[in-house]
Amino acid sequence: MAWRPELQSLRIELRPRALKINNCMDYVEALHQELSNVNAQDDRAFLQLERKFGRMRRLHMQRRSFTIQNIPGFWVTAFRNHPQLSLRISSQDEDMMRYMINLEVEELKHPTAGCKFKFIFQSNPYFRNEGLVKEYERRSSAPVAYIHRNQEGNTISSFFNWSSDHSLLEFGRIAEIVKGELWALQRNSGCTTTACGKSQILQVPV
Repeated sequence: MAWRPELQSLRIELRPRALKINNCMDYVEALHQELSNVNAQDDRAFLQLERKFGRMRRLHMQRRSFTIQNIPGFWVTAFRNHPQLSLRISSQDEDMMRYMINLEVEELKHPTAGCKFKFIFQSNPYFRNEGLVKEYERRSSAPVAYIHRNQEGNTISSFFNWSSDHSLLEFGRIAEIVKGELWALQRNSGCTTTACGKSQILQVPV
């Protein structure tokens, strides 16, 4: 069967076009390789900067934490003045928090792990733990070892039950507040827009 002139012409035109497509694919592949190299360099540079500034940040946070530990009533005041958390804090919770000297928040490396909260206390008459630990999203935590229980032998009703009770529907919201606002409170020298207002400094009793 003889090719019609128009079909033969179309066949001839397709050959150089195919070569152009192959050239484009080769070029795209080369660009992809170059981009991969750039990304690798970027990752290395980022890790170097992260380590450098991470060390600097940890040093400043350690100094700030040490300073806060010497301010009587800092954390009980921060929790009590928060418009949402204060609703969950009883007078007994306030007494417990007077022994709280530090709050630590540690970002966990695994992307789905979330973060770890650690509430640090002085020796106190309420529980034996030196620190209460809560890992958010993994839903694992250290139980609160109360020294005293109520008359029925049950755990005392307290704000700190949040650190070990995952049945609370709002536990995720509490975690977000503690990390994003109270932890930021420490980083921002005792002031947040939610708890203190834009220009109001946290007032700590002397």
